[in-house]
Parts: sequence; structure tokens; C-alpha cells
Amino acid sequence: MIFYTSTSKQIFLSKKYIITFIFTFLMCSLFFALLVFFQAGITTDKSTNARHWVYATKADIVDSTNQHKLLIVSGSNAAFGISCEMITNKTKVPCVNGGTTATLGIDYILYNARSWSKTGDTVLLPLEYMHYSHSGKPNQELIRYTFAYDLNYFKQANPMNQIRMLYGLPFGYLIDNYIFKFKDKQYHKDQNVEKEIINQNYGKLNQYGDVINNTEANMTEKLFNKIKKLKPLKLKNKEFGGSGTETIISFINWCKSNKIKVIATWPNTIWFEAYNGQEQKDYFQKIKQLYTSLGVPLIGNAKDFMYDKSMFYDSAYHLHARGVRQRTQQLIDLLEPYLKDIKN
Repeated sequence: MIFYTSTSKQIFLSKKYIITFIFTFLMCSLFFALLVFFQAGITTDKSTNARHWVYATKADIVDSTNQHKLLIVSGSNAAFGISCEMITNKTKVPCVNGGTTATLGIDYILYNARSWSKTGDTVLLPLEYMHYSHSGKPNQELIRYTFAYDLNYFKQANPMNQIRMLYGLPFGYLIDNYIFKFKDKQYHKDQNVEKEIINQNYGKLNQYGDVINNTEANMTEKLFNKIKKLKPLKLKNKEFGGSGTETIISFINWCKSNKIKVIATWPNTIWFEAYNGQEQKDYFQKIKQLYTSLGVPLIGNAKDFMYDKSMFYDSAYHLHARGVRQRTQQLIDLLEPYLKDIKN
């Protein structure tokens, strides 16, 4: 006969509770993971659809370019700040503006750039400042985009980021996607029409990938006021490095191994007196040291591409058309000696 003491009963119940808790947690986690995977390829988020339109449109431009090219890789500061049309016309080197959106993070930008870059190309990196301090953790925008349009990115991500992405979608968002998935055909048809409207309003692109509707004539009072209120970017010296710079280093090494030349430069942004501070100067210096250590030419200086607020369209990284022309001409003058090796 087995006798249980009060203590042994408590231990038994504690173990039973722990096992039940673990089992329930695992089942809930599995259920949530299945919910995520079965709604892959669907999104009810308008911003995600707009980002996909940008990537898909620029991918088509890349695919239609059969010659060795100058490929500009960054977030939207290039899309709204550099004219590949001007570069192509003045240098006779085919140029594709691969500037997309910084919100998806530097890892996705450079992951995608690998598929756009070919042996013999030259890649220009006018990366936004936040990329050098990026934590490497996927944000909500990237998670939604990955499960809606690029599951291959999820498959190649490191295990920790896969977990973050898998359990990073809000339950309410998943429910909205399932409602969308099981609606009738007319509902889907209406949604597709809405997507076309979103795409048209996101930004008109020319055959080089440049945004061409960022003119001063298109600026509303709301945009003028938005620009007036902008403040200096937070360039924190202590945050420089880590995952963001490791991703940049990895991409540059990949380019070298695939015989793709890399040139770096500075993003276009608003000039503030605060950038004369020692911390900001140290931040710029660290960027210079990074590219020097990698043997990558860094053309121009940070201040060369910092302009008055009157040159900007709707954000601290988006120039209007007049600003684009000035910035691009400065860039052409610096770039020309490096483009002579591009032979077609």
C-alpha cells in the first residue's frame, strides 16, 4: 500500500499543473502558427499592398534591363531623391532606382537587392542613417509583408527571427484576413479595385524606378506644415553597429564574391545645426570608418546632401523634384569616375 503525505501530494499536483500548462501552451502555440500559415498570401493592410506594388514594379524594371547597370539600393530617400533618368542620360550608364521603403528594415532591403544585382553591375548605397543602428528584429510592417508576399524571406531568416515573425501578427489582423479569404468573389473584386487606387496614389514611377509626382506643384498646405515641423534625426552614437552594420558588411562581401562593385554615399536629408554636435560628427565618422574597413569608396560628405527644408516634399528623406535635380547633379559629378568600368 502506498501512502501519500501532504508534501508528496503537493509535489504531484505541482507537476501535474506544470505539465498541463506546458501542454496547453504548446497546443495554443501550434494553433496560432497554423492560423498564420493558412492565411499566408493574404493581407487586408493597405500599406502592405502599397509596398508590394513598389517592389513588384521595380522588379519588373530590373528584369527588363539586360545590360550591366548602376543599381541604387536604399529606402525611399533614393526613390524620392535621385533621378536615374538623369544619371542614364548624362553618363550613358543604365541606372535603376531600387529605392523602396526603409520601414521593412535593412535586412530585407539587402536580401531583396541580391536578386536584383548581377555580376558586372555597380551597386550604389545611399542608406538611411537608421540602418546603421538597426536592431535586426523584424517589425510589424516586415512581418505582415513577409507572410503576404515573400515567404521565402521567412524560410531563410534565423530561427529567432522566425519565431518573432511567426508570433508577431496580431490576432485581430489574422481574423480580418480570414474574413477576407472566405468572402465571395465580388468582395475580392472590389478589394482589387481598391488596391489599384492605393497603388496609383502611392507614387508614380517612371521607367527607371524614379518617383515623378513629388513636385512642388503637388505639395499641399498639409505637406508644407509637415515639413516645417520636422526635427533633426536621432543619430545616437552608442546605438551605431550591431545587426544593422553586420547586415551591410555581409551584403558587401556577397557583392565582392559575385564581382559586383559597391559604392557608398550619404542619404539626402534636411540640414539642422544639431548635426554640428560632437555625437553626430562621431556617428558620421563611424560610417566613414565602416566603408573604409571594407574597401568601399564613400563619395561626398554627409553635409553635401543635407539641404534646406524648402527642398523637401513630405518627409525628412523625400526631396521634391527641384531638390532631386540638384542632388542628382551633385551625385553625377562624384560618380562619373567610378562608372567608366561599366561596360555593355
